[in-house]
Amino acid sequence: MRKEYIVLGISILLLLAAGTWLYSMISQYRKAAGEYRELQEYVDDGSEKRHEDTEEAEETTVDFDALKEINPDIVAWIRIPEVLDYPVVQGEDNSYYLSHTFRGENNIAGSIFLDYRNSSDFTDGRSIIYGHNMKDGSMFHGLRKYQNVEFFQAHGRIQLFLPDKQMIEYKVKEFHEVRADADIYQLNNSESDNRELVLSTCGANSRYRLIISALKD
Repeated sequence: MRKEYIVLGISILLLLAAGTWLYSMISQYRKAAGEYRELQEYVDDGSEKRHEDTEEAEETTVDFDALKEINPDIVAWIRIPEVLDYPVVQGEDNSYYLSHTFRGENNIAGSIFLDYRNSSDFTDGRSIIYGHNMKDGSMFHGLRKYQNVEFFQAHGRIQLFLPDKQMIEYKVKEFHEVRADADIYQLNNSESDNRELVLSTCGANSRYRLIISALKD
């Protein structure tokens, strides 16, 4: 009988621990989602103009001055229409923003960030942007949808807005799974007009990554 009570007690403790972990994870998801929703206030996509019959829609503008006051590490705003819409930061390494949001909060969602080895003006031959594959569908989770051919064809453009008011558009070339140490992570730092943008997120296996490769249009 005593043994049964011990097993029951251990089971209860495990359930409590699992519940606490799940609550913490959901709480972090919600906090990160709320933070990134608030940051949308600094982006004007001209949607109000589109409802006016007499005037054309304005181009998307990003208030980088205001965003830099929140985090000076911002280097761009990335958008794939109907897929993702986030600020892009660049740290001193590729570790910090794996676990910190745009506002510097410790959170499993982290940030969308440019490889620290890249030039922040995206003039390198290859620039790499990383983001988590979040279970709630946020950050770079949407990249998984490119496995579907119809989705791939319907969402073939990546827009990158820079602080100098430049907008670079990339055409998605391919989606594939690669090893974490694949050659695609070797940078080409020479300036080039044939610029490649690589979006990278984790796959189901920790040894592999899901990759989108796009070329400057």
